[in-house]
Amino acid sequence: MECSLVVHGAVTDDMSFSTLLPIPKGKNANGTVSSNYHAIALSSVSGKIFDRIVMIRYEEALATSELQFGFKKNHSTVMYSLELRETVE
Repeated sequence: MECSLVVHGAVTDDMSFSTLLPIPKGKNANGTVSSNYHAIALSSVSGKIFDRIVMIRYEEALATSELQFGFKKNHSTVMYSLELRETVE
């Protein structure tokens, strides 16, 4: 049985909102200048649970490029840096 969110493509209001949290870009950044901040979005718990269920259930169908290194299981951007260095050399 499929989840109604997947079948109908409708998302409840509580899943479509997030809270933006301003984070200073550095220890010595001037706090009065808005460009010295970047935002992090905090999503709802129900949205995170749904994302996790989709990721687990459809893991085989969700393919990424072998050239993608960041935000990928068992990969890191350090691997990309090494690959880039080897290619340049």
